[in-house]
Amino acid sequence: MNIPWWAAVAFALLVALFVMVEPEQILSAREKVLEALNGEREQGALAIAAETGLLIGTVYAVLFVLEERGLVTSRWEGLDYPRKRLYRRASKLG
Repeated sequence: MNIPWWAAVAFALLVALFVMVEPEQILSAREKVLEALNGEREQGALAIAAETGLLIGTVYAVLFVLEERGLVTSRWEGLDYPRKRLYRRASKLG
């Protein structure tokens, strides 16, 4: 099975985030990313990093966790390369 290089990098950053960062910093990063995704607009990870002041690796790791938990949704923009992944806060049901 071939794993894309970006998936391996994202996984490595995710592991590094949880090994090297204090729990309070992780929660703070999650809160910043969720706050940046407030509203109906979609944003790319670079825009979120710029808005929050977080490192791009941290943003990708946090977005990965938030998407796995169903708090964030994402989609690929366009069909041409390089493609951009856009994120938005998941709509609240019920």
